[in-house]
Amino acid sequence: MKVLILDFITSIGGVQSVEYNIIKKLVDKVEMFFLDPYKSSFHEKVSKINNLNIVNLYIWPNIKSLNWNIKYFRPIILLVMGPSYVIFLIRLCYFIKKNSINLLYVNTKKSSLIAFLIKGLLKIDYIYHAHGYNSSKDISNFYKTVINNSRSIICVSDSVKETLIERGINSKKIKTIYNGINVEEIRAKGNENELSMEISDKKKIICVASLHQGKGIHLLIEAFNNIQSEIKDIELIIVGETPSKIHVSYKNDLLEMSKKVNKNNIKFIGWTNNPYKYISKSDVLVLPSIVKESFGMVLVEAMCLGKIVIGSNIGGIPEVIIDGKTGFLFNCNDVKELEKVLRDTLNNNLYSTSHAFLEQYIQEKFTIDNQVEKIYEIIIQKKDEKDD
Repeated sequence: MKVLILDFITSIGGVQSVEYNIIKKLVDKVEMFFLDPYKSSFHEKVSKINNLNIVNLYIWPNIKSLNWNIKYFRPIILLVMGPSYVIFLIRLCYFIKKNSINLLYVNTKKSSLIAFLIKGLLKIDYIYHAHGYNSSKDISNFYKTVINNSRSIICVSDSVKETLIERGINSKKIKTIYNGINVEEIRAKGNENELSMEISDKKKIICVASLHQGKGIHLLIEAFNNIQSEIKDIELIIVGETPSKIHVSYKNDLLEMSKKVNKNNIKFIGWTNNPYKYISKSDVLVLPSIVKESFGMVLVEAMCLGKIVIGSNIGGIPEVIIDGKTGFLFNCNDVKELEKVLRDTLNNNLYSTSHAFLEQYIQEKFTIDNQVEKIYEIIIQKKDEKDD
């Protein structure tokens, strides 16, 4: 079995972290090829994985953001970039035939569209790994056709699965496979001591997320500011950066909010390739999202490090947090309830879950080995089994 992972990467984020972990494990089970036509920094990272075949086939000019959503741009995009993509598609088809690729594995809209066209030309199936949507409205009629033409669809949570079904995607093709973590690697990184901040004796709340409105970080800062007068020795650590320039104003708003009570108790770390060393030094991790989280990987990572986790009850978060047992949930967008959960957690340590239970919970549901084994089963399934 020869599998080509095709991925047009415009920015590096959680999807690529998941993808990297999958590739590292899956490469020992099937012959794998990887292609990023944009040759991103992720391309360079995966190129170091042993036994992975890197495909050096790129699109020129390398314009990652085409603004296809702006309707009046579309004729210009087709005129300027259309020939480049046609040439790329022809070259890719030639490569696939020459190397006897059996299956395509795609994670994004653009890669699934290319896979859809290749299937029409070469009759080669593709698997679509759906990492999340804010709403079923995000799926156009054409893209619905693209998804439905895949051989199998992997969803990272039942929340994502329900969104696809709501849009009319064939439920028989969908299987939920939770994202997995490398427990040993996370704990090893959590033990690193070199930090860009001083460690105090205060109880620490941490949020690890991109700095944009949907993550609800403003709610956390407001709740934190409101409980500081009652709980003196606490501080808030925010790890993350804006995903694009359009979110800079939101970051500035957060910085202004942090000055309202005691700005010294709120620390902005920025982006880091090892957030685990900050999580391991904290007491509570909060993910206060106000738009659908497809999964909430950072919650599982914090559990792995033995931390209390708190999340809003939206999207895939309730599939990770068993309220009162593996963490705590609060109503999405409800500052007062978030305050109450933080207050109760910090004052009373309302967390009776044993380390042994959490360990078992993670091992049974959220390890990379479990995830990859389930994906492998989908990859190797016989054609006559796919509609069973």
